[in-house]
Amino acid sequence: MPVHPAAAGAADRRLFGHSYGGAVISNAAVGVSNVKALVYIAAFAPDTGESLQQLVTINPGTHLTPDALDARPYPLQGGGTGTDLYIKAKDFRDAFAGDLPRKTTNLMQAEQRPFSVAAFSEPSGEPAWKTIPSWYLIATTPSRRRPNGLWPTEPARSSAT
Repeated sequence: MPVHPAAAGAADRRLFGHSYGGAVISNAAVGVSNVKALVYIAAFAPDTGESLQQLVTINPGTHLTPDALDARPYPLQGGGTGTDLYIKAKDFRDAFAGDLPRKTTNLMQAEQRPFSVAAFSEPSGEPAWKTIPSWYLIATTPSRRRPNGLWPTEPARSSAT
């Protein structure tokens, strides 16, 4: 995964990730010598070979199931077809932001950015948290995405502070 030019400069960098952004920083920072810290904020921190799909469904009660997602194909550069996923309107509030007013979540659902099937299902490479100091903020309020409110395995195994 290529690193954004802003992270590749000479200055020391700290990368922050929330939700699936944790998977992004876990992979993007591998081998980037000026990334000195990773900070996970209620984020996924996949280990080698794990997909976000696996981590989303690790606890029972998730609302991000195949039935809650709309799949929409799009053309890939150079040919072929990719697939974007959107959370369906009827499931969005419960799956993503159940503590917000319906008017707000209706707007969020209409404006949501998709995530690709590839990003959701492809296995992670060797994660940077194995070699770069990491910190993890755990959300303790119950979450619709994680019914027990915790992201139980990621902080412990990544030796995050």
